[in-house]
Amino acid sequence: MYATEYGDQWPSMYQALKQKPQRCAVLNKHAAQQNLTKSLLKDIGAIKINLKLDGVGINQGCVEYYHIPRQQHTFPSPKKTANGCLSYYLLDAASILPVLALDVGPSCTVLDMCAAPGGKTFLIGQLLSHDGLLVSNEPVKSRRVKLNKVSL
Repeated sequence: MYATEYGDQWPSMYQALKQKPQRCAVLNKHAAQQNLTKSLLKDIGAIKINLKLDGVGINQGCVEYYHIPRQQHTFPSPKKTANGCLSYYLLDAASILPVLALDVGPSCTVLDMCAAPGGKTFLIGQLLSHDGLLVSNEPVKSRRVKLNKVSL
């Protein structure tokens, strides 16, 4: 069915769908000891991602994204820092794109209607300043429990 729909593109699309997702760490701007976290990420081979769309850099304030090349080991679980925030949040790298498409600015108001497990919610929170507002909704109780564990 898909070969009929996508023609010659289907074999490469199918191969891409079979691969494990690329994980990404979003540094938590609210966490203490950011320099220590950056050092840890670099020590494990994480590379800072410079985001660009159509060759133009995306201005996302102080949000930093890191990835590890597929052949290397994975990210360790993030630790809580001295102020009780997670040092970074792990998510599928493709999950960054919808948030970037929203073009969230520091003073925006955002309603996240299906917010769990929290990756995009976390990223939106990183893009907002004290003037912004994020309202996160999750209708499924078991997923709300996971969402409540996300520390901004």
